[in-house]
Order: sequence, then C-alpha cells, then structure tokens
Amino acid sequence: MDGFFAFFDNISKAAFDFSSIGEFFGGIITGMQSSPGIAGVWNAIFSFALSLGMLTPLILLALSVLELLFGKKLMAVQRFIALFVVGYCMGAYFVSPAINNVFPLPDYISGIVIAIVAAVLSKYLYFVLVAVASAYSVYYICYSAAFLPFLQGVTSGNGPICFVVALLVTILVFVLLKYIEMIGTSILGAFLVSKCITLGFFNYSAFLGENWWILELAVIGVIAIAGSVFQIKTRTRY
Repeated sequence: MDGFFAFFDNISKAAFDFSSIGEFFGGIITGMQSSPGIAGVWNAIFSFALSLGMLTPLILLALSVLELLFGKKLMAVQRFIALFVVGYCMGAYFVSPAINNVFPLPDYISGIVIAIVAAVLSKYLYFVLVAVASAYSVYYICYSAAFLPFLQGVTSGNGPICFVVALLVTILVFVLLKYIEMIGTSILGAFLVSKCITLGFFNYSAFLGENWWILELAVIGVIAIAGSVFQIKTRTRY
C-alpha cells in the first residue's frame, strides 16, 4: 500500500521524466527477450522475413505507404493488432510466471488469452492510453517547466494549475483526435517508408556522408506532409 501511495506521490510531483519512462519500458522489452513464448514467435517471424529475400523490403514498403496514406482509416485494425501483440507479450512475460506459481502452464497460453482480451478491448484501451499519455506529458512539462522555461514562474511546482492545464489539453486532444491521428500516422508512415528505402534500395550517407540524417529528415518531412495532406483531403466528411 505504501508503494501505491508513493507511486501517485511521484506522479503528482512529475518525478518521472521522459527518459526514465523510456528506460523503464526499454528494460521491460529487453526482459521480454528472455521469454521463450515471445522469443520463439519473434525468431519465427524474423526467419520467415529473411526467407523472402528482397520481397521483404518491398512488402514492408507497401505496408508503409498504406500507413502513410490510409493510416487513419486503418486505425481500428492497427490498434486491434497492436493491442493483441502487446497483450500477448504482457501475458507471456508478466501473467505466466504468476500462474506458474499455482500450476504449470506454457507462457504462450497466458499470452494468447491476454492478447485476445486486449484485442477485444482495444478501442477502450487505446483511448485510455491516449488520455494518460497526453495528460501526464502536459502535466510533466508544466510542473517541471521542461522544454518551456517561461513556465518556470507560472506553473512550475503548482500541481492544481498543472492538473487543470493537462485536463484541458487532453480534452482538446480528443476533440482533434481525428486530425492528430491523420498527421501522426502520416509521420509514422513517412518514417517507415524512409527506413524501407534505406533497408533495400538507397543509402543516405552516400550523398551527405556524416550529415546523412539531414537528408533523411528532409525526406521524412516532405513525405509526411504529402501524406497528411492526402489523408485530410480524402477524410470522411460529416
């Protein structure tokens, strides 16, 4: 119970910065690699992809273009698949050891069960994740004045004000969620398109050497803008 209250006390004081959150989830992902049920599935997928040869980057490129141009329209499918995968990993890594303390059960069974539950509830879990990510990000930025020094004398250390700001911004995020998803999936699609190009067809460093990242950012930016415009122009109008 003390740990529970301590956790929320740290939340209220914005004690978790973005790097520590990244390290936390990075540690979980690293730990999951030791799970037989997860490692076995990943190795099977990776081996299959290698067996396809040059078809792999072409398939990935096609999927990336779909994300770029139709990411919002495919959002329901994407969150279903994403939550299924996350649910499987969580079930195999966290739930399985707890069950095995009672009776032996293969970790992939626990993974599949949690994956199905997470996929069925994917719409609601997605909204919860968007709300939590938006609210805490804004709360942390306001409370710590991180990235925005001019907030130092306005919201820094003031929990109630930061909470109100975070709440208002989160509401705004849900009001504009359709457009945020269009732009977000376009940026993701552009990033994936760029990576697919470098995977099998083109090397940025051949043109700018150590400054290759400038060209890559420019390419991603141009593609993302084009994808965003396309998605907004072809959006469903009510």
